[in-house]
Amino acid sequence: MTFSELRPGTPVYLDTNVLVYDFAGRSGECSRLVQQCKDEVVLGVLSSVTLQEFCHVAMCLQAGERQQPPQEKLSASFLRKNPEIVRQLWKYAAALEEILAWANARIIEIRKDQIFRSQDIRRRHGLLTNDSIIAQVMLDHGDPDFERVEGVEVFKPSDL
Repeated sequence: MTFSELRPGTPVYLDTNVLVYDFAGRSGECSRLVQQCKDEVVLGVLSSVTLQEFCHVAMCLQAGERQQPPQEKLSASFLRKNPEIVRQLWKYAAALEEILAWANARIIEIRKDQIFRSQDIRRRHGLLTNDSIIAQVMLDHGDPDFERVEGVEVFKPSDL
């Protein structure tokens, strides 16, 4: 299914990649979906893990854009060794603040039991740690995302 098939009022669990593709201008469909969340057409549902991942990836992307020649993104280890670069970055933080300001955003905190139960998802479906935790949260809240997890409906941008 594509994002255009979402009905108004639908709760949509946003994966980190949707936010990143919007931030980086890589997907018009992701940008339209983010705009639908801002405009309260659909209910944007995010986990604290998703927000943390977005903040990290967007920071690395912005740092890469500032290099000469521009790079896709800089590694966390490079930025750790060059804190003066991190101090100059602001675009990623403004994007995170904008997400947090969505009037109808629902932010789900991750619980200890979800981290524990996500191990079964990693074992059964081969997902990495953060993806399995996000999948567990979605299953607990009935929100759509990862297609390898039984019981989850996935919507994808068709322009990527």
